[in-house]
Amino acid sequence: YKENGLVGYKDQSGKVVIKAQFDDAEKFSQGIARVYDKAKGAAAYIDTTGKLITPFKYDSAASGHIAYDGLMRVAIYGDDVVKAIMNGDGVYSTESVGNNTVVVMKSGKKLKFDPKYGFIDKTGKEVIPLQFDEAYSFQDGMATVLKFQGHQYGFSYSKIGYIDTTGKLVIPYKYGGDNNYDGSALSYKDGLTCFFEYLGKEGLSSDGWVKSPPGGIMDKTGKVIVPSNPDRWYYSNPFGLQWKDGVIVNCYSTRVNAKGVPTKGGEKEWTLTELYDYSGKLIKKLDEYVSAMPMGGGYTLALHQVPYGPKVKYLDTEMYEGYWTVFDRTGKIVVDNVQKNNFYLLNSAYGYANGYVYFGGESYKVSESK
Repeated sequence: YKENGLVGYKDQSGKVVIKAQFDDAEKFSQGIARVYDKAKGAAAYIDTTGKLITPFKYDSAASGHIAYDGLMRVAIYGDDVVKAIMNGDGVYSTESVGNNTVVVMKSGKKLKFDPKYGFIDKTGKEVIPLQFDEAYSFQDGMATVLKFQGHQYGFSYSKIGYIDTTGKLVIPYKYGGDNNYDGSALSYKDGLTCFFEYLGKEGLSSDGWVKSPPGGIMDKTGKVIVPSNPDRWYYSNPFGLQWKDGVIVNCYSTRVNAKGVPTKGGEKEWTLTELYDYSGKLIKKLDEYVSAMPMGGGYTLALHQVPYGPKVKYLDTEMYEGYWTVFDRTGKIVVDNVQKNNFYLLNSAYGYANGYVYFGGESYKVSESK
């Protein structure tokens, strides 16, 4: 709640339990909450009594506000900035100087921007030291960590590894792809995560493009479940490596010939789909299907479309005709030839619930997928 421009907390009955005293604050997560001090230009964390369990020293934009596995991601602007804050100064802003960033303090001093990430527990203790150039929040017992490698054409590039909840580097720094994909692609879910081949500065170009690197899926030990392929790449929207309820959908782009068959140096770029189980076993190739997505319950929704034949006018462009199909976890078709030429169906609600799949404003009865 807010009072006199400050933020505090009430319980569900409306009783004030932490008086309004913070310039800004977040909701509680696993017993701790992030709060902000405008004068210091920094964040801290409190417990449910309102007691500070950390000092105000963290970068509020980079530090987390949701705890996972009892751990909260925190970040600092740099050791020199923390010392200045603890000595009564505050962060005013950051600014770029060439390829470098500096932190402008309220005293006017300009200090080195040297961000470091780590993790605190629910008592505020830094249980995983602030040692990483960047880190994402824990998901499924693993966290993505980044090691900065260089800077080119206005982009930075890093290598990516993974730590467990003890801070141990379980999967070493050898993957890349951080310029293309957000943390949802690079975080673990159901024991799996995406990986992308490290391209370094070769993945950046002077005209502002970031190349889409080959990628695949691995488990928590680093074992490859779906291998990368240099002739396949993935775009960020809709993202082509997804999985749910035991089914992996690998929807990749590649070069094809006039009939849509994958061909090195083919005349067209097209999208093809494969279904795998969580062990990496191929369930089915869906070579004439694009824009596929797992729905839950073991079902996959896919658009049938080939790069030849009749076209239809769609919005302000022409598209090859297409229709939607639903496959079960064995690769068997359970719904076919529906929602014709609805090319943006995945922008609306879709899923599986209580024996029905639903998409495009319609629902379809399906037998329980075992």
